[in-house]
Amino acid sequence: KWKIFSSKLNPGFFLILNVFSPEDQYYWIRQCLTKYTSNRYRRNIDAHSNIEDWYSHVLADNNKGDIDKLRWSTLGYHHNWDTKVYDESDKGEFPSDLAKLSSHIVQALGYQRYKAEAAIVNYYPENTTLSGHTDHSEHNLSAPLVSISFGQSGIFLLGGKSLDVSPSAYLLKSGYVAVMTKEARLCYHAVPKILVDPSLVPDMIPKEAEQFDNSKLDESFTETSNTVDHEHFSAKKFKLETDNRK
Repeated sequence: KWKIFSSKLNPGFFLILNVFSPEDQYYWIRQCLTKYTSNRYRRNIDAHSNIEDWYSHVLADNNKGDIDKLRWSTLGYHHNWDTKVYDESDKGEFPSDLAKLSSHIVQALGYQRYKAEAAIVNYYPENTTLSGHTDHSEHNLSAPLVSISFGQSGIFLLGGKSLDVSPSAYLLKSGYVAVMTKEARLCYHAVPKILVDPSLVPDMIPKEAEQFDNSKLDESFTETSNTVDHEHFSAKKFKLETDNRK
């Protein structure tokens, strides 16, 4: 059964546990590594390379050095890193299985007409971080921001709407789902540390991809339009986000 926790330190922030079985985690890790890294989606490496199938490319012995160069991939609406906005004319495919998963998750929090339209898959090699930032580019800022962690654990910091607020720290393990809603939706957040313990995840990584054992994957998604259901709800049982990633 899912376990849903609401934060007293950060109202509007939820952690959901037990969403994924080990088999589910294996499936989504493989999607992140093999599907979302292809040139069907937009990646940070596209500005400097013409790699079509990144996964097959880095499995080759002479291309191991390219593993840590992939830092993010965007699905659906593509974020413009220069203007910091989403444009209707700049969008691609949003995976149907990820759309179904996102709807299922947010329904547990009372959002019945949620439709995920933009996602960022972040790839965290060992010793990498995510700097403090807010996610404010979407047209619909009332829609929840959902982040799913796979692989190694990470420290997640969540502060307030200004940098003057001291952040609270949360441990995000593989399979944890973090959701930022309402008051927490526009708060500063960051990932300052990846906690590497290779013994935690070997069964979740495809056998041919053992070099990714020390990595952390995040799928973060939200709506960009104004179609969210605004009904009130109470949840007492129950991130692919990035900044300066060019």
